[in-house]
Amino acid sequence: MIFVNPQSGKKNSLKVYNEMVQPMLNDFGINHELIVTNRPKEAEDYLSKSQENLNEKYSSILIISGDGLLFEVLQGLFNRPNFQAKSLPIGIIPTGSGNGLARSLAYFSDQDFSLLSSSLSIVKADKRPMDIMKVTTAKGETLYSFLSIGYAFTSDIDIESECLRFLVSVLMITLFEIFIFLLKINFDFPRKLSISLGVKTCENVVVL
Repeated sequence: MIFVNPQSGKKNSLKVYNEMVQPMLNDFGINHELIVTNRPKEAEDYLSKSQENLNEKYSSILIISGDGLLFEVLQGLFNRPNFQAKSLPIGIIPTGSGNGLARSLAYFSDQDFSLLSSSLSIVKADKRPMDIMKVTTAKGETLYSFLSIGYAFTSDIDIESECLRFLVSVLMITLFEIFIFLLKINFDFPRKLSISLGVKTCENVVVL
């Protein structure tokens, strides 16, 4: 199963699929089902509500997008009853703005960070285990994290800078850090945050 977010990053995800990923999958004889997302949380809703046995129907899930769509997919999968993470690898071909996870995996695997390198790793089914962090907030909301957890100032920057995605990532974040800081000078954030953390190792969760 392949999820593509056409609005991610430079909005070239579909082009990457059509011109690079699909021909490569065809050359390797890999059948797949394509889902192009049209709204936020569409992938999460689809995976969490699907009545199909995903572990039996699919051998893996591929994401052509950035960290945002990967986050949605993880929330949808882990909110399924009886989901077995170890038997359904997840891969990502980075077409987002920051691509934090893909960059990290490429670095620790001593590989080039590129669309071609990621695509080749996918068709070769290169796998490595990865820890997923389960976060439960004081309000009872459960989330699954694969990179980091942000709170208060940093989270505001991340969320509010969405409208500046057309700028280079570093410039976008730096400008908005200044902007948000000026807005928040006289604002006191809550001093306490109640969360419970549980870390589970999910073998083969990410393929890159």
